[in-house]
Amino acid sequence: VAAWLADSLTDTSTDDVYRVTEGNPLFVEEVLRVGGDGKHLKLSDGIKVLLDAHLARLAPEARALLEIAAVVGRQFGSRELAVLSATPHNEVLAALGSACELDVLEALDPEHHQFTHVLLRERLHQSLPIARRNQAHWKMGILAEALEEDAATSARHLLEGIDAGDPEHAARATLRAAEQAQRRLAFESAIALGERGLAVLGSAPSLVACELERVVGEGLLRLGAVEAGYFTAVCVLMG
Repeated sequence: VAAWLADSLTDTSTDDVYRVTEGNPLFVEEVLRVGGDGKHLKLSDGIKVLLDAHLARLAPEARALLEIAAVVGRQFGSRELAVLSATPHNEVLAALGSACELDVLEALDPEHHQFTHVLLRERLHQSLPIARRNQAHWKMGILAEALEEDAATSARHLLEGIDAGDPEHAARATLRAAEQAQRRLAFESAIALGERGLAVLGSAPSLVACELERVVGEGLLRLGAVEAGYFTAVCVLMG
């Protein structure tokens, strides 16, 4: 990909092109033809047609399952997919097996799979109606909490599906993820999470909002943004 870009007249990042195309020559050519602005590379209609043609080979029930799997991410487990879709596990495994035969998925082990290309996952995710997508993200966030997965995973899904759920629940989950990021000294991530949690809560005062403000203020102070961090901390103390 780097050699290909060196021969082109684009200033697009090699990393960005590879992230989108994974080195697929046809996708690289189409991305370079259409262009984009760094991290917001555009997918041409030609790529979308190719992706849709590949996905059209799936049986309707398999595609419906994979749309939910796309909400989970590039990689997913068959058991969590069975829970999210309310489908018996043996039926899920059969559908995933057929998708592997069509080269849409590849098996990592008997119960874990991944999409063969990131664009297949993104196309399925985009094809979900917004209401169904929000519901699936919310259910995945709740499931991640129940399984005690990484706090950031739960928070990400709950925030993505906020329109199908409870803002305060999502904010509490985001607070846990932000505090986890703080403990890992990932202060920029903690600030970003804190700000997203505050955004879903709105302007109404609450204990959760106060804690999120505290996390943001501490993060700013630890990153050296003393004035902004001090201002946030004073706002928290003043109520």
